[in-house]
Amino acid sequence: MSYRIIPLFHTPLYIDKIDISDTEKHNLINQDYEDIEARNGRMSKTKFLLNEAKFRRLRDKLNKHIDVYTRDVLAVGHEITFVLQNSWCMKHHPGHFSQLHYHRNSILSGVIYIKTLPTSGDLYFHNTSAQNNLLSPIFSIPFEKVNIHNANRYFVRPEDGTIVIFPSCLSHRAQMNKSKSARYCLPFNYIIKGVLGPGTETTWSLGKEYEL
Repeated sequence: MSYRIIPLFHTPLYIDKIDISDTEKHNLINQDYEDIEARNGRMSKTKFLLNEAKFRRLRDKLNKHIDVYTRDVLAVGHEITFVLQNSWCMKHHPGHFSQLHYHRNSILSGVIYIKTLPTSGDLYFHNTSAQNNLLSPIFSIPFEKVNIHNANRYFVRPEDGTIVIFPSCLSHRAQMNKSKSARYCLPFNYIIKGVLGPGTETTWSLGKEYEL
């Protein structure tokens, strides 16, 4: 028997490594932080870290990864520009975690891991009931084995320098930090700027809609 399985309309998840210098690590980690929710970590007060001149090198490297994801993998035309919207540093002390969420008002999201340990907590992606697919978690279908076609969860075990890029609508969470040290990561969001495809009369810029 000869057959093909085509991952039709799948969600493209990008995973790679990015080089972060010791100076960049130091500057990212040593931010002023503020508490968010109980047991949910601390967030840098600055929400546009990569816009700062001292992080220009790291921002340029991130943009190259975004280009690979959008141009080489997704083959998005150059009529559309992907613009960094915001970026901040997260600090998760031992016992902290990140609840299931997605990123609003952006098209691409991601995270760069700055300082981790094997027990700092994996990054989990979830297939939610809101996603329209054959094997929705609405149905408790038993499987002989779990694979990429039927899994409702997928995890990434981060290391220092791991970069993950995904559509902003993809639900995800970070497991509890079970190590004895704080976990540091740099989340980011991108929006699109440019004229949309044929049959549209709308251009998108900085997350807002303008009528022509």
